[in-house]
Amino acid sequence: MSKSKKAVIVASIFIVVGVIIVFLSFAINGFHFPNGSVDLLGMKALPDYVKKTVQIKDDFNAVDIAGEASTDVVIRNSDTGNSYIEYYDTEGLVNTATVVDGVLTFRCEDKRTHHPTISLGFGSDTKTTIYLAEKEYQAIQVTTASGNIDYRYSYKPNTEPAGNSTFTSLKTNSGDISIADIEANTLTTKTSSGNISISNSSFTTLLELHASSGDILLNRTAAGQAEFYTTSGYVSASELSANTSLTCNTASGDVDMNIADAEAIDISAMSGYIDLELDSDRSYSFSANTQSGNIDIPHGANNSEYECGVTTTSGDIRITQK
Repeated sequence: MSKSKKAVIVASIFIVVGVIIVFLSFAINGFHFPNGSVDLLGMKALPDYVKKTVQIKDDFNAVDIAGEASTDVVIRNSDTGNSYIEYYDTEGLVNTATVVDGVLTFRCEDKRTHHPTISLGFGSDTKTTIYLAEKEYQAIQVTTASGNIDYRYSYKPNTEPAGNSTFTSLKTNSGDISIADIEANTLTTKTSSGNISISNSSFTTLLELHASSGDILLNRTAAGQAEFYTTSGYVSASELSANTSLTCNTASGDVDMNIADAEAIDISAMSGYIDLELDSDRSYSFSANTQSGNIDIPHGANNSEYECGVTTTSGDIRITQK
């Protein structure tokens, strides 16, 4: 018997065994799967998720959200004028919300025993959504173990300056971070494995982004000072501006930016091409260096107070200015 025929037979056996396991699970559970998933070790359906809402009645001026489970976290403006949290409870998943010393703290503790499971493609959404009453908070911090963060909260008073918090921090070990339509003072984000995307947003003091393995994607974003770091990922920006300095450092990945304005620009990559399009009318002093690649940059001004420096070990460098 040929190797290819043996491979087909082995694959067929695995498929048959898988179908039998799924069918037995259906039978054991009376064909009822409230959570849309099956515990393959226990041969039973996972318990259902129950949606709950907690009204936050105590005053607070800071927010601290953290979870152990693979739950997505969403931050939104409240549509009622009061703060409240919507989340999903299930057996072994403990959610608590408290206000102590002016800090709203929400914790999701995962005490479940995790067995191999199979998803049947349906079931409840397990995201946690925090609806915040519109005001300026001293700090907003969100940390997830494995889940996406979708941040849309913004406080925009009728008088300047506008903002949403003195300090905002978003961190996830494995998940994407998405931010849109906000005005803030300082924002720092960090993801070990996931993308960071920001659009239509401004940050008065500092925008600091860290992505170990993931892309950084920016559109119509402004900051006082901007810093981007990625170990392995693509950095793309359109209509990006920084009042003072713009720094971007990537170990392995391309950089493609449309920069509206920045006093000082410092872009570096170990391996990847760098393509900058400058819409600013500042007279920059340009410098570029690559050990393996082509360089195409404007002549620039001598001894200018505005500097644009670009370095890559392996890759082309291209800079254009309107």
